[in-house]
Amino acid sequence: MRELVTAQSKLLDQMTRKLTSNDKTLENIHTRMDTLASTIKNQHSFNKMLESQLAQLADVVPPLEKCNIPSQPEDLETANLVDIHKATQCHIEPIDV
Repeated sequence: MRELVTAQSKLLDQMTRKLTSNDKTLENIHTRMDTLASTIKNQHSFNKMLESQLAQLADVVPPLEKCNIPSQPEDLETANLVDIHKATQCHIEPIDV
């Protein structure tokens, strides 16, 4: 009978140590989850701020006309051709468009 009580006592001690270890692990996980939740909230706030700023910029910038490249000159009578594929020096020739 004494052996049974001693074995049960050892088993109870081992279980207590494992439960204590599990409690510490769960506390660590809980802390990390809180940190992650806070980080996600901060990122969400930052994304909303960026979205708001982009909307404000979109309201300020005038829309582009179709078939026009931004900063394209109005008058395209001449353009410069730069062919450096086979040249050893850069050679610029004006061409008519």
